[in-house]
Amino acid sequence: MSNTPSQLKRQIYSLYRIAAWAQFFLLTIYATYLSLTPNPGSVFTSVWDKLLHVICWFALTVSLRAAWPKSGFPVWAALVLFGYSVMVETLQHFTPAREFSGYDLIGNALGVIAAYLLMLLVWPMLERMWNKRLAG
Repeated sequence: MSNTPSQLKRQIYSLYRIAAWAQFFLLTIYATYLSLTPNPGSVFTSVWDKLLHVICWFALTVSLRAAWPKSGFPVWAALVLFGYSVMVETLQHFTPAREFSGYDLIGNALGVIAAYLLMLLVWPMLERMWNKRLAG
């Protein structure tokens, strides 16, 4: 039995959803590991630390949006992600050779906010392109 084009599109979308959630959780685990390990490596000492916070939480926010259902991306989801960054930063206080930093939280917040604002502008256009591609 062969699949109709609409069934195939639904299957592809289902696989995309699984892959998107998997990559979000893997990136979150990796970011958490790097945040809580006593010595994340010399690679990260050569770049301004606050910029890494912005990039990390920007990427995690975009990753979460990619995994989110098509019905939009609520601000509470971005706030929960930022709350997770606060928890990780707080746990650094209890990690050897790491410390809590309010400046790191500012970098995390800037990354989440920048990604959220960019997605408000760009994501609808990407969805239209994706839906047009699936329809045609």
